Amino acid sequence: MNRWYCKNCLEYRDSELLQCYCGSWKNNNERLKYISSSPKVFKAINVLNKSFKIPRNDEEVINCEILNDFIYEFNNQRIRNIRKGEFEEKLKILGYWIIEYLGCVNSDTLFHINYVGAHDNEKNAGVYDNKSFFGYKNISINIKPDYSVETIIYTVAHECMHKFLFHNKIVLENEMENEILTDIAVIYFGFGLFLEKGSEGHYERNGFQYHYKVGYLERNEIEIAQSYINNRYWQFQNYKRIVLEKRILLLETRINELKRSIKKTQGLEIEREDMLSLIEYSNKLKECDIVLNTINHTAEIMDYSNKKEIEKICDRADKLLDELKKQINNCKRIIGEPYNNWKEMIEIYGLNRYVTQPENYYKEIHFKSITAEKNGIKNIISDNISLIIPIGGCVAIVLLALILLIIYAQ
Repeated sequence: MNRWYCKNCLEYRDSELLQCYCGSWKNNNERLKYISSSPKVFKAINVLNKSFKIPRNDEEVINCEILNDFIYEFNNQRIRNIRKGEFEEKLKILGYWIIEYLGCVNSDTLFHINYVGAHDNEKNAGVYDNKSFFGYKNISINIKPDYSVETIIYTVAHECMHKFLFHNKIVLENEMENEILTDIAVIYFGFGLFLEKGSEGHYERNGFQYHYKVGYLERNEIEIAQSYINNRYWQFQNYKRIVLEKRILLLETRINELKRSIKKTQGLEIEREDMLSLIEYSNKLKECDIVLNTINHTAEIMDYSNKKEIEKICDRADKLLDELKKQINNCKRIIGEPYNNWKEMIEIYGLNRYVTQPENYYKEIHFKSITAEKNGIKNIISDNISLIIPIGGCVAIVLLALILLIIYAQ
């Protein structure tokens, strides 16, 4: 079965069901694109969608004063090579802000800034150690002399994201897939610009051109993930407006359709009861236009954070749509045309689907808590120690009583 997506809203559908979230229909080839790759990227996106529902806006990150000060001072050579101590301190402050921004406690984390040679390929750009050492988790950032400021920020964000995902027990069994998940999470939570610009770089030394690459995503995978996640954020921020606008468009369509149907009855021999119905429909068309204009005006000025107001106006539109459908089909009966069988679904309580790859596109992932997996029995004992001690004491007393009873009986 072919898989396609709409290039406007990135909704995925099978070839037989190509109506997407923004209203694009099948056979509109300019808006549709065939997909056949990047299953690991979509697997990671699906994990995050199921866990967090909605991405975070990159503007929250870009507008951070701490981050912008760090970039400004780095680019103006006020820190790093000239004053390494100050550079390290500001980088740690940035790391603590990222952890806090993600919603984790940062007081249990230590940052270690290391400087490695330009051609040292043995060490990763960063390492996160989830094992607690004297109560602290450790993040090591290994900086090469020609790393750009975006590369450094991306590296810190990636390692902080490891801590965040461990904290939420979202860890994939396969190490490479888990690293891809972490990179996708960097984009998902608003640091995509730094991954995009910092995942690779070029520099010149002694007349030779060098290239470096960090991270686990290819350029096309970064672009796919960014487009997809940005559209998902947009959809969640605007779905209330969209479902209302869809109703307004449907109302306009149905009112015009009813007008055309009534016009077709002119000159026909019609029974008295049907004639009275047509007169009633014609009189109500003016009322429909007034309701439509009222809804249009309300949609322009209303507060879209007011869910009850949204539901109220959508219910009003739905009732009018149902009336119009019945009237149109009655006109078609009078004319002798076949009825319309409308299949419309517009949900107000949320998106009517997850914005993810089609179901069963890949094997279902299983969230794993590494700590729980390795120390399962130990954790069970420690979690239930308050119950185990008294129960054990009771068992010991019963056994001792039985032994004494047996000795006494002999």
